[in-house]
Order: sequence, then C-alpha cells, then structure tokens
Amino acid sequence: MYIIQFLVVITCFIYCLSVKDVLEYDFIVVGIGSGGSIMAARLSEPDNNWSVLALDRGSAMQNGQTNEDDLSGLHDPNYFSIAQDYLLGRLVRNPRYYGIGGTAMINGMTAIAPSRHLLDQLWPTGWKWNDLFPYMIKMQNHYCYYLPSSLTGISDADCQKWHGKDGPIDIAPPLFKRMPEQLLDLMKECDEDIGFMTDYDNPIKQYGCYFQQQFRKPLNKSNPDSATIRASTWEAYLNGMNRSNLQILDSATVLKLVFDENEPTKCIGVIYDYKGQIYTAIARKEVILSAGVFDTPKLLQLFGVGPKQWLEPLGIKVVAENLEVGKNFMDQMAVYMAFETTEQLPPLPWAADTSGWILNSGLKESNMNWTDIQIYCYSRFPGLTLDFPIVGLDPILAYSKPSIPFITFLVFNTIPDASGTVKIQSLSSYDRPQIDHGWQNLSEYDQNNLQHGVNFIRNMTRNTRWGRRYIKQELFPGNRFEGSDDLHRRLNLCSAYHQVGSCALGKCTDNEALVLGIKNVRVCDTSLFPTQLNVNPTYTLYSMCEKVADLIKKQYSRD
Repeated sequence: MYIIQFLVVITCFIYCLSVKDVLEYDFIVVGIGSGGSIMAARLSEPDNNWSVLALDRGSAMQNGQTNEDDLSGLHDPNYFSIAQDYLLGRLVRNPRYYGIGGTAMINGMTAIAPSRHLLDQLWPTGWKWNDLFPYMIKMQNHYCYYLPSSLTGISDADCQKWHGKDGPIDIAPPLFKRMPEQLLDLMKECDEDIGFMTDYDNPIKQYGCYFQQQFRKPLNKSNPDSATIRASTWEAYLNGMNRSNLQILDSATVLKLVFDENEPTKCIGVIYDYKGQIYTAIARKEVILSAGVFDTPKLLQLFGVGPKQWLEPLGIKVVAENLEVGKNFMDQMAVYMAFETTEQLPPLPWAADTSGWILNSGLKESNMNWTDIQIYCYSRFPGLTLDFPIVGLDPILAYSKPSIPFITFLVFNTIPDASGTVKIQSLSSYDRPQIDHGWQNLSEYDQNNLQHGVNFIRNMTRNTRWGRRYIKQELFPGNRFEGSDDLHRRLNLCSAYHQVGSCALGKCTDNEALVLGIKNVRVCDTSLFPTQLNVNPTYTLYSMCEKVADLIKKQYSRD
C-alpha cells in the first residue's frame, strides 16, 4: 500500500516538473469521438463566444487511409473482458477506435430511433421521447426530403413530422434498386406476415422487418442509388472547420483532472501529455468527458471519483465517493447463424444490403411495449474482421472449394438482464480498465430471448415460401455442438458492440449529465445511457449530445 502511494506522489511530482504551459479555455472536451465531436462543435459555435480545447488520445486518420469494414485495424486498442463463466471462460472482445472520430469511424452506421415507450417509461425526467425528439430532428438531414415518397414509402407529411432537414449528419436510404431479388422476396413475404416498415424511425410503428437506413452521405442526392461515404460526427460536425476559438489536438492523453486546492471537489482543468510534453489546461466553466463507455469511468476513477472500495486498494485519494461510476455497464448479446442457399446473393457494400427485423419475444411483461430482439440479415459475411463467433466463420464457409453459397443472420438480445462493471486496474491513464460484461450466469430470460430469435430464423428458413425457395440447409450452428443451442450460445455468444451505461444518467450523474459528487464535470457518450435500448445506440447518442450541449448553453448563456 505505501509503495503504491509513494509511486502516485512521485508520478504527480514528475508531472509538475514537466509542465510546459498553462492555458485557459472555457471548456475542455476529452475525447473527439461520436459524442465529443458534437460537444466541441456546438460549444465552439461563434454565437457563444467561448473557447474550447478538444483532446483525443488517438491519432488522426492519414490521407488515403480508410477504416471501412475494419474492426481490427491499427486504431483498435484491443479491449477484452475478463473471463465470463457462461461463455466457458471465454473473453468478450470490444472493438473500439482510438483516433479522431472515435468508434463512429468503424461502426455499422445504423440510423434507428429508440422506442418512444421505452424512453417514456424508463428514462429520467427531462429525457423522455418528447425531450429528445427535437434533437433527433436537429441532428439529421434525412433522404425523405430529396427523394420521392413513391420510392421511399414515407409520405411527405410523415417526413416533415418525424425527420429533420439540413441537419449536420446525413441519413442515407437503402440501395433500393440494387437490392438482390432474394432479399426483396424475403421482405415481401415478411410484409404479408408481420409487416414491413418503410420507416422504422416513425414511433407509431416500430415492429416488423426493414431495409436498413444508415448514417452515410450520398455523393449525389438526386440519385437514389448514389455511392455514399461514412457520415461520422467528426466528418459531419468538425472536419474542415476553422474556428479560432477551437483547438483540436490528437495524440493527447489526459493524465489528471485538476481540482481546486481550496474547493477539493471543484474541477478546474486537466493535465495532459501531448506528443511527449506535459501541459496544463484550465477550464473556466467545465470539463466534458466524452472518452467512451470504457474510458470515461476509468478516468473518473483514476482521478478519485468512484467507489471507495475500488480506489483505495490502488492508493488513489478519494475526491468523491460516487458508487455508480463504472457500474450499470450493459451490452447487447449476439449470436450468428448461417444457411446454405440455392444461389449466392451478390456481394454489396458493407451493410448496404442489410435487411432486418425488430421483434418482441413476449417473454417479459415489462418489455411488452417495445421490441427486445433485433435481427440482421447479410448477403454473405458482414465483415471478415468481426469476431469468429459472430460470423460463424470456419473452413467450411470460408475456404471450401468450390465455395458454398450462403446467407447469415445475426440475432441480438437487445435489452438483456445481465449487467457488469468497468473498473480501474492500474494508476496509468494509458492502461485499459477491467471490463466485466456480467455474463457469468445468464438469466432464463436472456437465454430464452436469444433462443426465440434463433427459432424465428429457423422457422423462416424452413417453413415459408422464401425458405423453401432459397434455403438448402442450416450450416451454422447446424448439427454442431451435438444439436445443443445452449452449447452454441456458450461457445459463440459475443458482443453486439452496443456497450452503454457505465456512468448512467440519473445515477452516476444528475439529470443534466453533471457527475455527482464533483463540480464542473459533465459526460456525453454512451456511458451516459441510463438503460440499454431496444435498438442500436448511435441515433440516440447523437440526439443526447445535442441536448447536453443545449443544457450547457442555457446554463452559461447569461455569462
């Protein structure tokens, strides 16, 4: 214990000796990813007359570099969980992107609104559907405004009611005319059965099947089948911006939150390492943590904000005991299935050919007002750098000669019972936290939810006109694992890459996203989610950060 405390003192002493400059800003944003890009852009708007420093630990993408389809690139810090008992000791991989733009530079770009009922019933006051909806509108530029309703299936009235125009980030249409016949037939039959959604962002009907909409920018908006490029918040809000009041630094690692000597819980800035030099930046108003679901709680704990029982064994002085920092961590669960087809579906751009379903398992009364299963369908592999379990990739599918034509399905349990923790395990800002998904002994609901999705796919591939026409046999899991779906889950269950909740709104923070126990530190990234969602988190995150930025503007508008 005393050795650890001595090392902490020596480390802080070295920092102080190395500090080169002390600069002042109104706001400091830590992390220039999906949330941080929005925060830095909105707080540095000219009307505010505020100075903003935005720091990111990763590097900027080099000219000509692309990360499309790549979840295992140079920017992946390789975050793995501890061993999970239900997975027979396997670790869960959590791909991230350390670099300007954050994980939005590699995610699936799915643009889907959460359930109105879920927000209204489970989220805190001030964060219900009607509170977030104006920001859903504000952030988007939706394709229904420039493509005819005869093509999109979205009426002009619904377009104007549920979607935004001229927002910073584009939502691009499915590739209507490039969809393969097999997927078109699948959706037609689904429409006859449970219903096809032309617009799953319309909260009146969020159940059934769909073609995926994405955060992508069409290069020619008058052409419904135009090529598109990834629309991350970095690209949409910040890239190419030249504001004298905004300083953006990559390769800048925050080493310490600075607290006021006379008011120990008042944060007044950060100490950071920028390309080998140590600097101090003072925040006249606030520090915004947008470091992500893993690093935001890690940084708070490292600087003395968190559960005392986690901090004291490492010799960390407790600035404020906030028991919720690093708790409430939730991730959606995923299993893959693969089926041999009568003919190979043509390859299309990453996820552009994705169709899917959002369904209700009927297994939990509290979930009856929203969906709790999501299913993706891919024409082939969704991406070869995804996990082995998530694609069912094995020599039979990948290397057989001649190749086997097949189609894959990904089944999500979107609102699992299981929750875990994100916990500091060293005194270094550069080290990974300890991640526990809480998948030690899955509840009956979590297991049955996944089984419901698997059974849905099996019924569709065996007992429908579409299945009888296009499906020859189940390849994965098929007859593997002695026919045991439980063993299939244990050996192949993995993350859906939708991690949230580790500094939850209304628990770890107050209802305006200010960290409880300390002053002048606010959060905006997926760690802020108070619950898991019934769908992908990106759409909701963007609207949340737009709202947090407005809360800040309102608070300081009189300055």
